[in-house]
Amino acid sequence: MLQSDVELADAQQLLSKAKNEFQTQKVMLNILLGFSPEKPVDYIGTLSSGIYDFNMDLSACMACSHENRPEMEISDISLEMGEKDLAIQSGQFSPKITANADYYIRNNWYDNQGTDSLGQAYDLDQENTYWTVMIQLQWDFNLGGKQFYQRGRAVHEIDRLKQHRKSTWDTITAQVQMSYTTLLEARGRIDFSQTALQSARESYERTQKRYEVQVGTIYELLDIQASLTRAEANCNQAETDYRLSLANLYYAMGQQNFALTENQPPEDPATNARDRNGDQLNDHEIN
Repeated sequence: MLQSDVELADAQQLLSKAKNEFQTQKVMLNILLGFSPEKPVDYIGTLSSGIYDFNMDLSACMACSHENRPEMEISDISLEMGEKDLAIQSGQFSPKITANADYYIRNNWYDNQGTDSLGQAYDLDQENTYWTVMIQLQWDFNLGGKQFYQRGRAVHEIDRLKQHRKSTWDTITAQVQMSYTTLLEARGRIDFSQTALQSARESYERTQKRYEVQVGTIYELLDIQASLTRAEANCNQAETDYRLSLANLYYAMGQQNFALTENQPPEDPATNARDRNGDQLNDHEIN
Protein backbone atom coordinates (compact mmCIF):
# COMPACT_ATOMS: atom_id res chain seq x y z
CA MET A 1 0.00 0.00 0.00
CA LEU A 2 2.79 2.40 0.88
CA GLN A 3 4.60 1.59 -2.37
CA SER A 4 1.42 2.36 -4.30
CA ASP A 5 1.12 5.70 -2.54
CA VAL A 6 4.70 6.57 -3.52
CA GLU A 7 4.11 5.61 -7.15
CA LEU A 8 0.87 7.61 -7.20
CA ALA A 9 2.65 10.68 -5.84
CA ASP A 10 5.38 10.35 -8.46
CA ALA A 11 2.79 10.03 -11.21
CA GLN A 12 0.94 13.10 -9.97
CA GLN A 13 4.17 15.11 -10.00
CA LEU A 14 4.93 14.03 -13.58
CA LEU A 15 1.40 14.93 -14.61
CA SER A 16 1.69 18.36 -12.99
CA LYS A 17 5.00 19.01 -14.79
CA ALA A 18 3.50 17.92 -18.11
CA LYS A 19 0.50 20.24 -17.70
CA ASN A 20 2.75 23.16 -16.78
CA GLU A 21 5.03 22.50 -19.78
CA PHE A 22 1.99 22.29 -22.04
CA GLN A 23 0.71 25.69 -20.90
CA THR A 24 4.20 27.20 -21.20
CA GLN A 25 4.63 25.99 -24.77
CA LYS A 26 1.15 27.19 -25.66
CA VAL A 27 1.92 30.70 -24.38
CA MET A 28 5.21 30.75 -26.30
CA LEU A 29 3.43 29.63 -29.48
CA ASN A 30 0.85 32.41 -29.06
CA ILE A 31 3.65 34.96 -28.80
CA LEU A 32 5.43 33.57 -31.87
CA LEU A 33 2.23 33.82 -33.89
CA GLY A 34 1.65 37.40 -32.80
CA PHE A 35 -1.21 36.67 -30.41
CA SER A 36 -1.48 37.83 -26.83
CA PRO A 37 -0.22 35.23 -24.29
CA GLU A 38 -3.64 34.88 -22.64
CA LYS A 39 -5.57 34.58 -25.94
CA PRO A 40 -7.65 31.34 -25.96
CA VAL A 41 -6.42 29.44 -29.02
CA ASP A 42 -7.23 25.85 -29.94
CA TYR A 43 -4.39 24.18 -31.83
CA ILE A 44 -5.64 21.19 -33.77
CA GLY A 45 -3.84 18.35 -35.53
CA THR A 46 -1.67 15.42 -34.49
CA LEU A 47 2.02 14.68 -34.63
CA SER A 48 1.54 11.81 -37.06
CA SER A 49 -0.42 13.87 -39.59
CA GLY A 50 1.64 14.95 -42.57
CA ILE A 51 4.67 12.77 -41.79
CA TYR A 52 6.54 12.04 -45.02
CA ASP A 53 9.91 10.63 -45.99
CA PHE A 54 12.46 13.34 -46.74
CA ASN A 55 13.82 12.36 -50.17
CA MET A 56 16.88 14.62 -50.49
CA ASP A 57 20.33 13.11 -49.97
CA LEU A 58 23.06 14.74 -47.90
CA SER A 59 24.99 16.15 -50.87
CA ALA A 60 21.87 17.87 -52.21
CA CYS A 61 21.19 19.36 -48.78
CA MET A 62 24.77 20.64 -48.62
CA ALA A 63 24.54 22.28 -52.04
CA CYS A 64 21.21 23.86 -51.16
CA SER A 65 22.50 25.28 -47.88
CA HIS A 66 25.65 26.79 -49.40
CA GLU A 67 23.55 28.39 -52.12
CA ASN A 68 20.67 29.72 -50.03
CA ARG A 69 22.11 30.62 -46.64
CA PRO A 70 22.45 34.42 -46.36
CA GLU A 71 25.60 34.04 -44.27
CA MET A 72 27.47 32.66 -47.28
CA GLU A 73 26.25 35.47 -49.51
CA ILE A 74 27.32 38.07 -46.95
CA SER A 75 30.74 36.43 -46.63
CA ASP A 76 31.21 36.40 -50.41
CA ILE A 77 30.22 40.06 -50.73
CA SER A 78 32.52 41.08 -47.87
CA LEU A 79 35.42 39.18 -49.42
CA GLU A 80 34.79 40.79 -52.80
CA MET A 81 34.78 44.26 -51.25
CA GLY A 82 37.99 43.47 -49.37
CA GLU A 83 39.71 42.38 -52.58
CA LYS A 84 38.66 45.60 -54.29
CA ASP A 85 40.03 47.64 -51.40
CA LEU A 86 43.33 45.73 -51.61
CA ALA A 87 43.54 46.48 -55.32
CA ILE A 88 43.02 50.18 -54.59
CA GLN A 89 45.71 50.21 -51.90
CA SER A 90 48.15 48.29 -54.11
CA GLY A 91 47.53 50.71 -56.95
CA GLN A 92 49.32 53.46 -55.04
CA PHE A 93 52.65 51.65 -55.57
CA SER A 94 52.18 51.12 -59.31
CA PRO A 95 53.00 53.56 -62.11
CA LYS A 96 50.15 55.42 -63.71
CA ILE A 97 50.18 55.47 -67.49
CA THR A 98 47.85 57.79 -69.37
CA ALA A 99 47.45 58.09 -73.13
CA ASN A 100 45.67 60.86 -75.01
CA ALA A 101 44.96 61.07 -78.71
CA ASP A 102 43.43 64.07 -80.49
CA TYR A 103 42.21 64.28 -84.04
CA TYR A 104 40.77 67.38 -85.65
CA ILE A 105 40.26 68.94 -89.08
CA ARG A 106 40.76 72.63 -89.88
CA ASN A 107 39.28 74.12 -93.05
CA ASN A 108 40.08 77.61 -94.50
CA TRP A 109 37.72 78.88 -97.16
CA TYR A 110 38.33 82.13 -99.12
CA ASP A 111 35.99 84.04 -101.36
CA ASN A 112 38.71 85.25 -103.73
CA GLN A 113 41.48 83.39 -105.48
CA GLY A 114 45.13 84.14 -105.06
CA THR A 115 47.61 85.22 -107.82
CA ASP A 116 51.16 83.93 -108.08
CA SER A 117 54.24 85.82 -109.37
CA LEU A 118 53.37 84.90 -112.92
CA GLY A 119 49.93 86.35 -112.57
CA GLN A 120 48.13 83.04 -112.60
CA ALA A 121 45.22 82.50 -110.26
CA TYR A 122 45.13 79.60 -107.75
CA ASP A 123 42.72 78.38 -105.10
CA LEU A 124 43.41 79.60 -101.56
CA ASP A 125 41.04 77.13 -99.83
CA GLN A 126 42.77 74.69 -97.44
CA GLU A 127 41.68 71.50 -95.63
CA ASN A 128 44.16 70.41 -92.94
CA THR A 129 44.03 67.26 -90.75
CA TYR A 130 45.93 67.18 -87.44
CA TRP A 131 46.80 64.19 -85.16
CA THR A 132 48.18 64.52 -81.64
CA VAL A 133 49.18 61.49 -79.52
CA MET A 134 50.59 61.79 -75.98
CA ILE A 135 51.66 59.04 -73.56
CA GLN A 136 52.41 60.04 -69.96
CA LEU A 137 54.02 57.93 -67.22
CA GLN A 138 53.73 58.92 -63.56
CA TRP A 139 55.37 57.01 -60.73
CA ASP A 140 55.43 58.39 -57.22
CA PHE A 141 58.58 57.34 -55.32
CA ASN A 142 57.84 59.48 -52.29
CA LEU A 143 55.26 57.20 -50.67
CA GLY A 144 55.65 56.92 -46.91
CA GLY A 145 54.75 54.37 -44.26
CA LYS A 146 51.09 55.35 -44.26
CA GLN A 147 50.44 53.87 -47.69
CA PHE A 148 52.50 50.79 -46.81
CA TYR A 149 50.53 50.06 -43.65
CA GLN A 150 47.24 50.74 -45.42
CA ARG A 151 48.07 48.02 -47.91
CA GLY A 152 49.21 45.69 -45.11
CA ARG A 153 45.93 46.25 -43.29
CA ALA A 154 44.03 45.40 -46.48
CA VAL A 155 46.04 42.16 -46.85
CA HIS A 156 45.28 41.12 -43.25
CA GLU A 157 41.61 41.98 -43.78
CA ILE A 158 41.51 39.64 -46.78
CA ASP A 159 42.99 36.84 -44.67
CA ARG A 160 40.44 37.51 -41.92
CA LEU A 161 37.52 37.47 -44.37
CA LYS A 162 38.72 34.23 -45.94
CA GLN A 163 38.99 32.62 -42.52
CA HIS A 164 35.54 33.91 -41.58
CA ARG A 165 34.09 32.52 -44.81
CA LYS A 166 35.68 29.13 -44.15
CA SER A 167 34.36 29.17 -40.58
CA THR A 168 30.88 30.03 -41.88
CA TRP A 169 31.08 27.24 -44.44
CA ASP A 170 32.15 24.71 -41.80
CA THR A 171 29.41 25.82 -39.41
CA ILE A 172 26.70 25.47 -42.05
CA THR A 173 28.10 22.09 -43.12
CA ALA A 174 28.05 20.86 -39.52
CA GLN A 175 24.47 22.09 -39.03
CA VAL A 176 23.28 20.27 -42.14
CA GLN A 177 25.09 17.05 -41.25
CA MET A 178 23.81 16.99 -37.67
CA SER A 179 20.23 17.83 -38.69
CA TYR A 180 20.28 15.25 -41.48
CA THR A 181 21.69 12.52 -39.21
CA THR A 182 19.19 13.31 -36.48
CA LEU A 183 16.39 13.24 -39.04
CA LEU A 184 17.34 9.76 -40.25
CA GLU A 185 17.66 8.51 -36.68
CA ALA A 186 14.24 9.92 -35.73
CA ARG A 187 12.67 8.44 -38.87
CA GLY A 188 13.98 5.02 -37.93
CA ARG A 189 12.65 5.38 -34.37
CA ILE A 190 9.22 6.20 -35.77
CA ASP A 191 9.06 2.85 -37.55
CA PHE A 192 10.28 0.94 -34.49
CA SER A 193 8.03 2.81 -32.06
CA GLN A 194 4.95 2.33 -34.25
CA THR A 195 5.62 -1.41 -34.40
CA ALA A 196 6.11 -1.50 -30.63
CA LEU A 197 2.94 0.53 -30.12
CA GLN A 198 0.89 -1.87 -32.22
CA SER A 199 2.23 -4.83 -30.24
CA ALA A 200 1.49 -3.08 -26.95
CA ARG A 201 -2.09 -2.39 -28.02
CA GLU A 202 -2.66 -6.00 -29.00
CA SER A 203 -1.15 -7.19 -25.72
CA TYR A 204 -3.33 -4.76 -23.77
CA GLU A 205 -6.48 -5.95 -25.55
CA ARG A 206 -5.69 -9.59 -24.82
CA THR A 207 -4.86 -8.87 -21.18
CA GLN A 208 -8.06 -6.84 -20.78
CA LYS A 209 -10.14 -9.71 -22.15
CA ARG A 210 -8.39 -12.12 -19.80
CA TYR A 211 -9.21 -9.82 -16.91
CA GLU A 212 -12.85 -9.48 -17.97
CA VAL A 213 -13.31 -13.26 -17.93
CA GLN A 214 -11.50 -13.38 -14.57
CA VAL A 215 -8.53 -15.30 -15.93
CA GLY A 216 -5.98 -12.50 -15.53
CA THR A 217 -5.27 -10.26 -12.57
CA ILE A 218 -5.54 -6.52 -12.14
CA TYR A 219 -1.76 -6.33 -11.66
CA GLU A 220 -1.17 -7.84 -15.10
CA LEU A 221 -3.62 -5.38 -16.64
CA LEU A 222 -1.99 -2.37 -14.96
CA ASP A 223 1.47 -3.55 -15.98
CA ILE A 224 0.42 -3.94 -19.62
CA GLN A 225 -1.34 -0.58 -19.49
CA ALA A 226 1.90 1.04 -18.28
CA SER A 227 3.78 -0.62 -21.14
CA LEU A 228 1.20 0.74 -23.60
CA THR A 229 1.60 4.23 -22.15
CA ARG A 230 5.37 4.03 -22.52
CA ALA A 231 5.00 2.84 -26.12
CA GLU A 232 2.68 5.75 -26.91
CA ALA A 233 5.12 8.20 -25.30
CA ASN A 234 8.04 6.76 -27.27
CA CYS A 235 6.07 7.03 -30.51
CA ASN A 236 5.10 10.65 -29.78
CA GLN A 237 8.68 11.51 -28.87
CA ALA A 238 9.99 9.97 -32.10
CA GLU A 239 7.49 11.91 -34.21
CA THR A 240 8.31 15.11 -32.32
CA ASP A 241 12.04 14.61 -32.84
CA TYR A 242 11.45 13.95 -36.53
CA ARG A 243 9.52 17.18 -37.02
CA LEU A 244 12.08 19.19 -35.03
CA SER A 245 14.92 17.66 -37.03
CA LEU A 246 13.08 18.40 -40.27
CA ALA A 247 12.55 22.03 -39.26
CA ASN A 248 16.23 22.35 -38.26
CA LEU A 249 17.29 20.83 -41.58
CA TYR A 250 15.18 23.26 -43.60
CA TYR A 251 16.68 26.10 -41.57
CA ALA A 252 20.19 24.78 -42.16
CA MET A 253 19.46 24.61 -45.91
CA GLY A 254 18.17 28.19 -45.95
CA GLN A 255 14.68 27.19 -47.12
CA GLN A 256 11.29 28.27 -45.79
CA ASN A 257 8.81 25.45 -45.21
CA PHE A 258 6.75 26.50 -42.21
CA ALA A 259 4.16 23.77 -42.69
CA LEU A 260 6.85 21.05 -43.10
CA THR A 261 5.01 19.68 -46.12
CA GLU A 262 6.45 17.92 -49.13
CA ASN A 263 6.70 19.95 -52.34
CA GLN A 264 4.10 22.46 -51.22
CA PRO A 265 4.52 26.20 -50.64
CA PRO A 266 4.43 27.20 -46.98
CA GLU A 267 1.20 28.71 -45.72
CA ASP A 268 0.68 31.39 -43.15
CA PRO A 269 -0.73 29.62 -40.06
CA ALA A 270 -3.00 32.57 -39.33
CA THR A 271 -4.91 32.01 -42.60
CA ASN A 272 -6.26 28.71 -41.25
CA ALA A 273 -7.43 30.16 -37.94
CA ARG A 274 -11.04 29.59 -36.91
CA ASP A 275 -12.99 30.16 -33.71
CA ARG A 276 -14.89 27.50 -31.79
CA ASN A 277 -18.11 28.41 -33.63
CA GLY A 278 -16.50 28.10 -37.06
CA ASP A 279 -16.22 31.88 -37.73
CA GLN A 280 -13.02 33.29 -39.21
CA LEU A 281 -11.12 35.19 -36.50
CA ASN A 282 -7.50 34.57 -37.57
CA ASP A 283 -6.38 33.90 -34.02
CA HIS A 284 -8.70 31.41 -32.40
CA GLU A 285 -8.09 27.96 -33.82
CA ILE A 286 -4.85 27.07 -35.57
CA ASN A 287 -4.27 23.94 -37.60
